[in-house]
Amino acid sequence: MLTTDNELYAAVIDGERQRVVLKLGRNWGWNPGTGWTIAATGERCAVWTQPLPLY
Repeated sequence: MLTTDNELYAAVIDGERQRVVLKLGRNWGWNPGTGWTIAATGERCAVWTQPLPLY
């Protein structure tokens, strides 16, 4: 979990090839920072992705 305040819930999920951040809530100004690509948006939600390094 990244944050749970001010009507905002954000969590990061690691997959096999990429990392995903899910944001739910009204805080439209929040984002996970640099290096993330917006994948989807909707009413009070957003999803960003970031590739994981290959080993």
